[in-house]
Amino acid sequence: MTFDKILEKYDSKLRSFAFKLVGQSVDDVMQEVRLSMWKSKDRINWDAPMGVLYTIVKRRAADHWRVRDNWAKTGLTGQPIGADASEDMFECIVYEEAKDNELDPKLQQALETLNPQIKHCVIGVVVEGYTHQQMADRLGVKLGTVLSRVCRGRKLLKKELERNG
Repeated sequence: MTFDKILEKYDSKLRSFAFKLVGQSVDDVMQEVRLSMWKSKDRINWDAPMGVLYTIVKRRAADHWRVRDNWAKTGLTGQPIGADASEDMFECIVYEEAKDNELDPKLQQALETLNPQIKHCVIGVVVEGYTHQQMADRLGVKLGTVLSRVCRGRKLLKKELERNG
């Protein structure tokens, strides 16, 4: 069975279940569910998959609420931080949380070499666990912008960490 057929068969049931767990945020959660399904497609027993698929939905919903609770703690529930907002304000919010995660000193040093816009996206997505779409919404930029910044940031971090090993 192709992955498209699998999605066609199970997507509506999983979406309904996800809606009961997260309400209007169902699209974001379902995107993460589909990604998890894709990554696990070779390990799932497709003869009786519903238990595993419901578990994936529950875990992605828990991730959603965890991130949402984190936003409430850091004050990120307000208006999106647009391009005209102070970068220092965003940096302060993100770095306070990053400090709590106690990053490896070499990684912190490598992060300091990044352009601030790239650094904010990498920290938000990779360190804090926000989805790319959530970061785009918070920064007031397009999703593609965040995707490219994170990709570029990861490549630059890898180079920097290999160089300073």
